[in-house]
Amino acid sequence: MLLDEISRSLLSKVFRKLERSLVNINIYNRHSRDRTRVYHGVLSTWLYIILLLLSVLMLVLFSNLSNQTINETFSNPTFKQYTKLYETYSTKLICPCSQLLIPYRSFTEFQVRLHQICSSDFIQSSWYERLPPMSFSRRQIHFLSVASSYFQTLATFCNFANETINGASQRFLATNFVNRHFLSNHSFVFTMNSLINQLIMSTRADFHYKMSLTTVSMHSNYYVSNMRVNADLRLEVLSNSTGHYEVIIGVYTPHIYDMKGQNCFCTRDWSCPVNFQINLHNWLTDIDWQLEGIYGGCTIIDSVFKSSMICLFKKSCLTRLRILANMLEFVSVKPLDSELPSRYSSNTLIEKIFDEMMVEDWNYSYSYEQFYHKCQPKSCSVTYERKINIIYIITFIVSLIGGINIILRMISPIIIKIILKLMAKVKRNRITQIPMIQQENHRKLFHTNLFYYEFKELQCFAATNPSNILL
Repeated sequence: MLLDEISRSLLSKVFRKLERSLVNINIYNRHSRDRTRVYHGVLSTWLYIILLLLSVLMLVLFSNLSNQTINETFSNPTFKQYTKLYETYSTKLICPCSQLLIPYRSFTEFQVRLHQICSSDFIQSSWYERLPPMSFSRRQIHFLSVASSYFQTLATFCNFANETINGASQRFLATNFVNRHFLSNHSFVFTMNSLINQLIMSTRADFHYKMSLTTVSMHSNYYVSNMRVNADLRLEVLSNSTGHYEVIIGVYTPHIYDMKGQNCFCTRDWSCPVNFQINLHNWLTDIDWQLEGIYGGCTIIDSVFKSSMICLFKKSCLTRLRILANMLEFVSVKPLDSELPSRYSSNTLIEKIFDEMMVEDWNYSYSYEQFYHKCQPKSCSVTYERKINIIYIITFIVSLIGGINIILRMISPIIIKIILKLMAKVKRNRITQIPMIQQENHRKLFHTNLFYYEFKELQCFAATNPSNILL
């Protein structure tokens, strides 16, 4: 018990002494014997301490809430290093290209796959040149009479499509990819797909424009087909009365009939189907195309468009063709392979396949890594923000606390003096105002009392003695 009381007494003394020290802390005039100056020094010290603590607190809050901006530069990064950096910093990573113009040929390849007819035996000259040349009789028109021209037209279609596609792709590969900064993988893929899709659309437009120009030119110039279904030219020699002879070239328009008896004229409608009969000079000519999927039109091009390749997939159909052409001992061709992947069926019209430029697949590839090597970035930089760590906060506060300490030690006494002077002035004003207020109150009280007594003595009528009143 005694020890507890002693310890409590000591602690109480220590706390009281500490309390007096804190209350009377003075860093300005502690050695002065002037109590007023010592009092002012204590007030200035406490103001200084409060302002210093508030300043440190504000600096800590500001440092904690704000982010630190970091700039980093990586020199001559490899492709693997760039990939890792992009995984870390994403779109914040910037890599200027040292090569601004990069040829597409250096990182892009095209391998367009056409319909298998374009690589088959049917478009080879060794095949269609052995077929009988185009010929007609008045009795019947059949496929064998146009077979050579039919396959040669197919070969022309394939060559036309191949040349158009190769020309467009070579022009594209010869141009340059212009970019200041190296693109991210996502942006690169999106840009390349957009450019290639645009290339495909422009190639199709160019292909259709050339074909439509050819078709319009043929129709507007009244092209006369060797099939003699749109016009028949005849040379006639006539003698006149003078004994001279005249040579006349006659143009006759055949009537084309379908199985329902409806007639059509190729001179008026180039889409006329030629599959049943033709009336030429009142001579009916039957039409028999003999093979499955073969149909006729006003020209050999129209005939190919209206037909399909189903016969070319069947060995039996090709055998029939070779028998009709008497070619069993000369030429052997392989039928088209129905097992090959294709987006067209065997009975798809050739016009539809041709409208797609005979294309099965647009195979193209581009290398992101090759694009990086051609870009050749000398450096990559990244700018990002992160939370400030405790070491930075301490360093930041220490670097500023010296200047803040000097300023606060200088202005604290000045502020205290200003405050004390203002308080003294307010106090003096109050002291001088009290007598004036009291004097004014006395004056008002005097006038009030005077008014009261005068009102009390006031008589509205003259006084009369009651004895003087006459009854």
